[in-house]
Amino acid sequence: MSLNWREIELIVSELPLKGSRLQGVTQHDFNAISFHFFHPVHRQWTLYTEVGTPSSRLHKLTRARAKLPKTQRFVQFLKANLVNCLVSEVAQTPGERFVDLTCTRGEDTMHLLLRFYSGAGANIIVTDDSYTILDLLLRRPRRGEASGLSFALPEPKEIDGAFPIRRRTKGSFNEQIEEEYAAERNIRTLESLYERATLLYEKKARSLEHTLASLNTRIEQTRDFERYKHLGDLLSSNQHLIREGQTSLSVHDWETGEEVEIPLDPTRSPRDAIQLYYESYQRSKGRYENALGELKRVQEELRAHRATFERALDWSLPQEEALALLT
Repeated sequence: MSLNWREIELIVSELPLKGSRLQGVTQHDFNAISFHFFHPVHRQWTLYTEVGTPSSRLHKLTRARAKLPKTQRFVQFLKANLVNCLVSEVAQTPGERFVDLTCTRGEDTMHLLLRFYSGAGANIIVTDDSYTILDLLLRRPRRGEASGLSFALPEPKEIDGAFPIRRRTKGSFNEQIEEEYAAERNIRTLESLYERATLLYEKKARSLEHTLASLNTRIEQTRDFERYKHLGDLLSSNQHLIREGQTSLSVHDWETGEEVEIPLDPTRSPRDAIQLYYESYQRSKGRYENALGELKRVQEELRAHRATFERALDWSLPQEEALALLT
């Protein structure tokens, strides 16, 4: 929920805007900009502004916020033209979510206009002393808001009992608003992370399940590795019967008591043909044992993956712990 005009009035009354000098500007996202000030008494402090969102607001910023990696056009203008200016006057139109900061730098006077309206009315605008628009965050020519056009100040509204200030929970209303919206942002972040984590969970779970299926196939293919050794032993016992170029040999299997036909590589010598079975035994045994070990590891990883996700989806879990699990 965005701030109403009374809440904006209270926030502005707590801020040391008048007499502060602008030292820098940071853009956090398309709708959020922080202004870094220095005041002779209050020293360095930061004003956070957000327009055009359901959380439209301004307040003193004390928590770290990420910034955009690339500076946008309007912020470049602010840095070039407003940094080092002194806030000489602060005004709010009665009954309006509109704040006018008069900024002076040398002989130049400009106005930093903060309009916390809903929808298309939201904007941050810089004008000269006669309220001719120099630049603005959101260009809206159809509303008469573009560089070079005159800006029309809003008319004061009749004050009534509408739009009360929300229940106070802290001595500083700035601190209260910052804390409330930070908690709200964490909830939105958590919900977004849940959605993203669900997709990532399903993707990883499918990948692990596919790996398990492949490992099970490999295990089935190599499970009978002892058979290669047994055939090699049978050939070794009957090596004297093997002839050059022979493609198979029928021998008596002492384990089953039956005759068994053993394929041979006709291009190999009898000794090499026998050795080939022992080599196949070693390869199959190694693949089988590796597959078993990998199967156990992947099964444990899948169980842990599912347990972590289920734990993170427990809404009774503190937000900080849930965020830590999902990130």
